[in-house]
Formats: sequence, C-alpha cells, structure tokens
Amino acid sequence: EFINSGGEETVLAVKPKYTRVVHGNTLTAAVIIENIVQLINSNDCLKAENPKIFLTGSTSKVGRAVFMGLALRGIKVLCFTKNVERFSKISNEFKKSSKFNEEVFESIESCSELSKGMDCKIWAIGKTDFEIPKIIPRNSIAVVFAVPSPFEGTKRSD
Repeated sequence: EFINSGGEETVLAVKPKYTRVVHGNTLTAAVIIENIVQLINSNDCLKAENPKIFLTGSTSKVGRAVFMGLALRGIKVLCFTKNVERFSKISNEFKKSSKFNEEVFESIESCSELSKGMDCKIWAIGKTDFEIPKIIPRNSIAVVFAVPSPFEGTKRSD
C-alpha cells in the first residue's frame, strides 16, 4: 500500500470514468491482468498462439488473483511455486468457486522449477527470485510486480 499510495497514482495515470475504491492488492492484480491482456492483444504473433504465461508468486494474494483472472479470460497460466501443497489448496478453493468450470481450471498448471518456464513468452513475476534473470528466456516479456525486482542491478552476458 505504501509503495503505490493505495493505487492512487495508477488511477490518476489511467483516468477512468468511474473508479471503485478497492484494496491495493485487488487494484494491483487488475492492472497486471489488464497489462498482460493488452500485451497479447497488441501483438499478432502472441495473439495467434494464445501464449502460456509463467507466473511466480502464485500463492500470494495478488498472485492468486492474477492466475484466476487470466484463467477466467482463457489464458493458460503455468504457476511456479515451491509450496505445491499450498498451491493445491488454493487451486481446490478456486475449483469449488462458481466462476470456474473444468475448461477454465484446465488452463492452470503448476510447477516447482523455474526452468519449466523456458517456453513461455510472457513472465509475470510476483515473487523475487534472483535466479530469474539467469533463466528467463531472451526476448521474453517480463511483467514485474515483485518488490524488490529481481532484475535490479543485474546484467546478463548474453
């Protein structure tokens, strides 16, 4: 909340006609989801292949809202987590939700290795892991909402 003044700067930048007051996590998730959807829709190659998004931090409040929001829009999400049990619990909660049907749930996968994201063109980075700059594929798009950014002060040799 203190980082983005409860979303005030985002609202001022976007200048929507109507704005509902929401918790900062909800606003953050909505902005991330919208950015990813716009990235896909603005790139004909990405749009044609319906890319899978690699998401870190999928068990955080914002991360779960992001993977749920993307899945509800028909976007495949590969959720990186080191806590498979926690991810399963969260996934099962969503599965019971009236918003989810089998087709939506099938667009969500989990993995416990960063290297599994090598085929993903978009990485949504919600948890800082300093291995990410070494592993993320060249020419990938990174949507970073982790604090601190895993890319701060890093430079790859390739």
